[in-house]
Amino acid sequence: MINYDDDQLLAKAMRYDLSANGNDHEAADRGLAEQFYLQYLGEHPKLPGYTKAAIYARLGELFATAINVEKGEERDLNKAREYFEKGLEVGENLINRDMLKCRSFLSELQADSSEERVKRRMDFYVYLKSIKADEYKKQYTQERTESGFGTGHVDQYCEMFMELIESLKCSTVANAVTSARNSEAVGENLEYISERIDEGSREAKEFNEMLTTSENIKLAEVSNDGIVKLQRGSFAVPVEADQERRKSSVYLRMDYCDFDMLYGEFAEREWEGEAERLFCEVVETIKEKDLEKGVEISYKRPEMSGEEKKEFEKSVAGWMRWHVFLDGSMEGYSAEKVYVYRKILAGRDVIFIWGFSESTGRGQKRWRFDFVRDDKTGRLCWNAERKDSGTYDLIRDMMQENCEPVEDAEFEQNVVLAGAGTEHEVRLQFRGKEYNHDVFGAEYDGDDEVMAFYDAAQKVFKAGEHEKFAGLYTRFSGKKYLRMREEDRIDRFNGWYDRQLERGKVVRYVMDAEPFYIVFTAGRKGGDATRWEYVVRDADSGELKLTNFYVETPFDDVLREPGLFEAEWKSDIEVKDVSGFGGSASRCGE
Repeated sequence: MINYDDDQLLAKAMRYDLSANGNDHEAADRGLAEQFYLQYLGEHPKLPGYTKAAIYARLGELFATAINVEKGEERDLNKAREYFEKGLEVGENLINRDMLKCRSFLSELQADSSEERVKRRMDFYVYLKSIKADEYKKQYTQERTESGFGTGHVDQYCEMFMELIESLKCSTVANAVTSARNSEAVGENLEYISERIDEGSREAKEFNEMLTTSENIKLAEVSNDGIVKLQRGSFAVPVEADQERRKSSVYLRMDYCDFDMLYGEFAEREWEGEAERLFCEVVETIKEKDLEKGVEISYKRPEMSGEEKKEFEKSVAGWMRWHVFLDGSMEGYSAEKVYVYRKILAGRDVIFIWGFSESTGRGQKRWRFDFVRDDKTGRLCWNAERKDSGTYDLIRDMMQENCEPVEDAEFEQNVVLAGAGTEHEVRLQFRGKEYNHDVFGAEYDGDDEVMAFYDAAQKVFKAGEHEKFAGLYTRFSGKKYLRMREEDRIDRFNGWYDRQLERGKVVRYVMDAEPFYIVFTAGRKGGDATRWEYVVRDADSGELKLTNFYVETPFDDVLREPGLFEAEWKSDIEVKDVSGFGGSASRCGE
């Protein structure tokens, strides 16, 4: 709203209105803003409908969202509803942002249950569908002409407004789906939403994508008593090729609960679970930057020294600084826009996956909070020391890639990675083949495509044909390999190369992680650490390529887990930096 006529009453109202005065909390005063807005309306009974509607929309916001907490103001949703309804009344058939604001707020304020919220949100969606660009352009032109502002750039403003409508349609449907999943009749409410979406629209595409990652993997059903049911599934592991992540045919099997709801709705639920309540505490603690509370709810190792306790507090404070996503200080992000996606149980640990949807305009983002059980007190605590875990990082990456569980899949290997001996074990599941072939020796004469490729590649390596060998890598890794042979590093490279030939490479196992294949090798004489290299199938050509030359990934941390394989020669998976180049050389072999 703009004070076109420089009216003193309106100027005073906007000065005291928190949403109109540049967010000046010191000057803001809801009572005075309301007083002067109403006085302005009373003294100007012949105001055009769009001006009256804009003022009522402002008044509604004063009691719904523009709250000056520092001066003790609280929400008054009944009064907000009253003003938004007046806005619709005086706005009649207007099409503008103020009408969108009134209708959007009322679609939320008039709903008392999840079922009602689905219907109200979809009523708003149907209204949004009815808006036509030509009608908006006509009204906008008329308003600008009457106000004396002229009609320049009208096409540009019309295009921006209609893009806003498209965005609102998508977010309204997404919010309706969230409410449907919180209702008792999930299927019926999802069907209600589906029937009202235009086929082929942007929101229809997003709705179907939501179902692909929800209903098709049996998204958590909510029972009549409000308890989210526990499920168990095997999720495809994402693996990286030159830092580009792709889903594989290796799986993690684990217990989980799906939520897929906005944090605001999640926090309003009366959760019986200790973990759910603690998750909300952590979010609020970071949001409010309450270091004392953060330390209180965090897990503290009993053997901590005084210096370690100081470092621990720094770690907790680091969460406060780093997660500006939650405190609203980063544009486009806030705790209100957070989605709580999934809870994973790993032994006695609990992992919450949360983040932001693609509606932020910056792509979907996922993070994790870990919670551990204090053996001394039995209390569940936030693990704020930021200890990295390959398995838990992999779980986060799965959620980032929307990996889906499979049913009834058979695997040769089911290795416990976390929670051994407990009710909630996390297992790595995969297939593979055992070998005993020295790739620096005789030619491989079998019919396995991967083994044949890897054997031929290592023959090129042994022959010292480095340009050709680099060409057998994916692009990033190939360039990296050649850079190791640059003039100022050639001596170190030659020393490293000689050690590879001296050690030998005996292939012991090939893990089938299609489109990846992880080739595990031992030295010719045995007794040293098992190492591995990556082979990947090119997505476009279908050709096999070596990849991940000196590239570390969360999956590598998982492969280092002791006892990953049953056979004795496969259990000793440790990495030693003896390459002379710095960093791990676990896959390229020292």
